[in-house]
Amino acid sequence: MVAIAAPVPAENAFLPNATLGEGLDPIALARLQSLDSSGTSGVVRRVLTAYVTSLERAHQTLEAASAGLGAKVLQDLAHPLKSSSASVGATELAQLSAAIERSCQDALRADA
Repeated sequence: MVAIAAPVPAENAFLPNATLGEGLDPIALARLQSLDSSGTSGVVRRVLTAYVTSLERAHQTLEAASAGLGAKVLQDLAHPLKSSSASVGATELAQLSAAIERSCQDALRADA
């Protein structure tokens, strides 16, 4: 799960548990909030919940296949993780996922 870092200003009280996650870009979170400015639809909470669920699934897949994980499987895990991480402001994870995806693409090209 996302670590809790700091209290959220009142204008950002729409966030889960009224806290900002460590490493999450507040600008990206504000972009998500703009999709539901009143906060009544719970867009941010639903997006972050779906994101955490996808992280948990990716982690389980990596653990289950870690011994013989090929470049294609890693690439297939890294690609959506890159996009979803960027959309919630988990910039460092998005950048790491992009680097993994590029490395896998390079490895697959070299093997072709």
